[in-house]
Amino acid sequence: MSSKVVGVNTPKRYEDVSCFCISNKLMKTFQAMLRSVNDLCIEIWNFYHDFDVLNNEGYKRLMSVVNNKFLRSTLTEKEHEGSIFVAKEKNTKSAHEIEEEILKDVEFVNEMMEIKFPRMIEKFEKVSKRIKNINIRNYMENILAGDKALLEFKIKELKETWPIFVENVKKEMDFKSSLLKDMSYIPDESGELNIALLSAWKHYIYVDYSSANKLYSLVVS
Repeated sequence: MSSKVVGVNTPKRYEDVSCFCISNKLMKTFQAMLRSVNDLCIEIWNFYHDFDVLNNEGYKRLMSVVNNKFLRSTLTEKEHEGSIFVAKEKNTKSAHEIEEEILKDVEFVNEMMEIKFPRMIEKFEKVSKRIKNINIRNYMENILAGDKALLEFKIKELKETWPIFVENVKKEMDFKSSLLKDMSYIPDESGELNIALLSAWKHYIYVDYSSANKLYSLVVS
């Protein structure tokens, strides 16, 4: 949001100069506070964006694992036609290439779950503490009512929305951990179960899109 510019008439009398200086100082104080809050809103939105990007990358890697495991299984399946055994499907990858891709994707997912996501959550929690400690009451006494309402609204929304989002992210990570265990231990020859589980991964179970919309609205308001 662009800083609101309030026009001030050029003082014509000496006694008006002090009032002009005070008004100008208050406006600069308000603009500094609003800029600080806006920067925090942008930082938070970027955190959400990074989380969503990593989540989608995890989905792609896991889908690659599922597809390659299915492809690997076709390498050992044969159909008998007369006296000739033929491959059930033609594969463009060798068994070694498939195994390498599976290993690479699994390593990425492990790093994502054990390092990248936990680090993100640590950053989220640090921001939660910063938001909790925001206190502008000492600076609001002489601020215009409209400006005061805007700041108070943004801060109120941050304090209400962000902690809920962080808690939902933690629940989402617990769900994803359980999902990976299910994919590892439950037989799924057709791949349909894994695809259903990964759909839940991609679209989230606990992360509320309405919270994301609120966070974005704070950036553009």
